[in-house]
This record gives sequence, C-alpha cells and structure tokens, in this order.
Amino acid sequence: SRYDVIPLLKHFDQAYSFRREFEYNNFMYVLAGIIIEKVSGLPWEQIVRDRIFVPIRMETSNTSLRQLQEFEDFSLPYSEIEGSIQPLTFNNLYAVNPAGGINSNIVDLMKWVRLQLSKDTVII
Repeated sequence: SRYDVIPLLKHFDQAYSFRREFEYNNFMYVLAGIIIEKVSGLPWEQIVRDRIFVPIRMETSNTSLRQLQEFEDFSLPYSEIEGSIQPLTFNNLYAVNPAGGINSNIVDLMKWVRLQLSKDTVII
C-alpha cells in the first residue's frame, strides 16, 4: 500500500546537508500524496482529477490502468528482449501513483503546458 512507504524512509541515506542540493526522489512524491490524502480526506487520485484535470479540461487523462484501458487507442508497453520486441504486461504501481501515476496524451498535456505558460490565474 502507499502507506507502506513511510517506514522505508528511515533507511534512506541523506546525500547532502539540508537545503544544500536538490535531489529527486520518487518516495517523497508518494509522501506528498499521503499528506494530501490526510489533509483533504480524499484520495490523491480524486484530488488530481477534481483540482487539475476537470478545471483545465484534461478529459482523457486519468490515474489508473483500468481507466487507461477503457480508451480504444491506449498504448501498450513493449520492451526489447533478446533482440526481439515483446509485449509486456502493465505493472500496477498504484501505491506510488503520486510519483508519476498519471496517464495522458498530447492533447491533454498541451492543456497542462498552456496553463504553466499562461499569465492567467487558475485555482487548482
């Protein structure tokens, strides 16, 4: 579960002193998702949908493999295995969704980019 990440954090070594350097870590995004859930009382997935996707009309973006596969034109995962391209099964990474569990497409991503580049204020 997402909450299983919390006890693991004590095993991470600090690479730099506090505020000296930036270091990306997926588990910190999971922790941020947990905090969002605790503060709002709603799942991270619902907050993303209600406060980002809906206001800027990202109509085909979602946060679950089930929702992704409801579209007839979703992409399948593939990998090169022993010199041959092979289909893969989806990995359900629900527990770490806040660290990158958004499925989208170019049309919706352009809406996100426009929001980031605009001078308009959109409360999300």
